[in-house]
Amino acid sequence: MTQVTDTKDNSALSKMVYDKLMDRIMSLELMPGDAVSEKKIADELGISRAPVRESLRMLENDGLVVIERNRMARVVTLSDDQIREIGTVRIFIDQTSIKLAHYYGSRADFLRMRDAATECEEAFKKGDSKGFMIKDRAFHMLLSKAGGNEFLTKFQSNMDIRLGFVIFHYPNNVKLFDRAVHEHFEITNALLDGDLKRALRIGVDHLYDFYGLSSFVPREYFIE
Repeated sequence: MTQVTDTKDNSALSKMVYDKLMDRIMSLELMPGDAVSEKKIADELGISRAPVRESLRMLENDGLVVIERNRMARVVTLSDDQIREIGTVRIFIDQTSIKLAHYYGSRADFLRMRDAATECEEAFKKGDSKGFMIKDRAFHMLLSKAGGNEFLTKFQSNMDIRLGFVIFHYPNNVKLFDRAVHEHFEITNALLDGDLKRALRIGVDHLYDFYGLSSFVPREYFIE
């Protein structure tokens, strides 16, 4: 790999290292439980350890690594309960997004969601699991943006990193990918029809079974 020098400020170097490590985690090059050596990364890139240390703190804030007492970093390992907790939070985020999209969203917003749903479907049909997961996340980001709430969209973006980690690294813990593809269209069509109750119901169904929450919390808990 081409080395870089410390002529850039540490902030830029930290972001560069962060992006490289993020890509390695999301591409499955680094797996849950794998050690991430501060020294090894610094030597590989030909930079000091300070920006590497900062990039690991950034990844820790994203919930993707844990920094142990000996300052060794490891890619986070999630339990089944933690994955279901993430799925529970995602339902509440999407329910809020659907309500705001119904009130503030435009037909153009919903048509962009439909385009993302189509791209997600095409990736699924091709057997492109990585492409499917990326397009699935894009669909939910567009849903959030349709509501016009910048704070919610930023929260969704931050949460999206962890959601992507779960889907990429724990595919056996999420189910019904084929149904999820069709439900993207159903949610979009309900919003185009102005049917909030239908959109909310489909939104719950979409994620409740996807994250296997039946043994964790009753479905009725999410339905008003």
